[in-house]
Amino acid sequence: MIASLGVTHNAHAAPQKIILIRHAEKNIPQSISQNINPRGLVRSINLAHMIPGCFGKPSQIFVFPFKPDHYDTEQREYQTAVPVASALEVDIDFLIPPNNNSIDAGSELRQLNSASHPLVLVVWSHHRMPDLAKGLGWPHMKKIANDDFDLLFEFEYSSGESAPKVTKFQQSQLNAKQCAQRPSPLPFGPFYKLKK
Repeated sequence: MIASLGVTHNAHAAPQKIILIRHAEKNIPQSISQNINPRGLVRSINLAHMIPGCFGKPSQIFVFPFKPDHYDTEQREYQTAVPVASALEVDIDFLIPPNNNSIDAGSELRQLNSASHPLVLVVWSHHRMPDLAKGLGWPHMKKIANDDFDLLFEFEYSSGESAPKVTKFQQSQLNAKQCAQRPSPLPFGPFYKLKK
């Protein structure tokens, strides 16, 4: 589904929690492929175990949009989300905000109703993540390194608070926790020992 968020402004706006990650590994230096690479595929499968085990089932998954008719456009955010969506039977939506701006995208996400969206997963492009974080109410995210695919940011919103509480995790550390070892609907994985 392609979505431009339709939101309702009310006292209960902002999901209770937003999980923000970058897409999984790509080839560096970049090849002609716009896909995640085999290591990225393993990471995306691990996310389908770790995210529901350690944070809960997302009510919705949003990804940075791509245009199928553009050969040079990125598809990795969607590919990263597919195992999570398949395992948990949660729809993936393209987040197409007004002006196609990541700050606006973050602002739109904050207007989602907390009752119907207690937990939202967002998979985004790494160089656009600091702007998305600004729109989410946190202007302190540093630039993400081109070869860093391991970060996970948890945004927690409390009623009456304008700024979220943000916690930064390493996915590799979360994968070592017991919560990430719980059974998943996927018939394979997790594969936590990634080859260098």
